[in-house]
Amino acid sequence: MFVVERSDFALFLLRSAVLGIFLALFYLFEGFFRNVFSKKKHPKLRLVFFIFPDILFCLIVAFLNILLIFAANRGQVRIIALLFELAGFWGCISLLKRRVDLFQKRILRIVKKRIVSPIVSLIGSFLRRIWVFGKRRAEDAHIKRFNKKMDRVLEEYVVKSIVEGAEQLFADNAS
Repeated sequence: MFVVERSDFALFLLRSAVLGIFLALFYLFEGFFRNVFSKKKHPKLRLVFFIFPDILFCLIVAFLNILLIFAANRGQVRIIALLFELAGFWGCISLLKRRVDLFQKRILRIVKKRIVSPIVSLIGSFLRRIWVFGKRRAEDAHIKRFNKKMDRVLEEYVVKSIVEGAEQLFADNAS
């Protein structure tokens, strides 16, 4: 291990703690997707919104740690720096977890109230209008078919009545 000046080492530890805080903030706001889709039972959504963000988070943490270690300490891993990063991460999580959750709930409530509800009601009214239009068209087609059938029945009845009347008339005239 090479020797590092105290000021550089203190700056390295400070960078580690700030990186931990940054990663904690990223993790908390990444959890927004978990809160949004936590009630969904669909396995594909679960894969996308639960597992994928965690894998992405781990890759980002690994990449940023490698950058920190190589940029500030010439590739030498110092356990104390990782402990400072962990302390920054857990400190930020413990301080901000409740506030971020409340903030996310407020945002979700506002989005639901201002965006999702109007869109759903608009789509619902549009689908209701399509349904009513289709129902009227079906009723009109049904009435047209019914009228055609009734016309045929009436024509047959009228023709039958005329024929029977004529036969009866001829039968009465012949007697």
